[in-house]
Amino acid sequence: MGEGSGLGCQAPGGGEAVIKRPLAEQFHQKVLDGTKVSTIRPNPWPVGVPIQLFRWEDKPYRSKHVNGPIVVVNCIRPMQISNDPTNKPQYCYGHGSLLDVVPKNLYTIEGFNSQEDMDTWFCRLVKPSQTIYQYQMLFSLIKP
Repeated sequence: MGEGSGLGCQAPGGGEAVIKRPLAEQFHQKVLDGTKVSTIRPNPWPVGVPIQLFRWEDKPYRSKHVNGPIVVVNCIRPMQISNDPTNKPQYCYGHGSLLDVVPKNLYTIEGFNSQEDMDTWFCRLVKPSQTIYQYQMLFSLIKP
């Protein structure tokens, strides 16, 4: 890969640069246990590339990274998340007019304890009567 690509570049100290992505502390153990095998984000992660998950030691962007598990993305699905006027999110695979309903257990593979917990999480991102476009990445643990 070319210089500055983020893959194959030399990291400080001579090692390979690694892609790092934040993971909320509440999900760390669930990734390690294999119960959280998916994440929904605004931008897709690369498929087949090791990704080091981390949490912040203290305040985000103002503290050190605490490294967590390393995962690899196996599959990416575009998603549309809409929030109806009653503040109840609706989750669909696809974008635009080609939409499929997500499985009932989406909250489980996302690492939430209940559908209500997942809805509360996404209500912070999607205001009532709005729609956002995200990507679901299905991943597997390659190194705890």
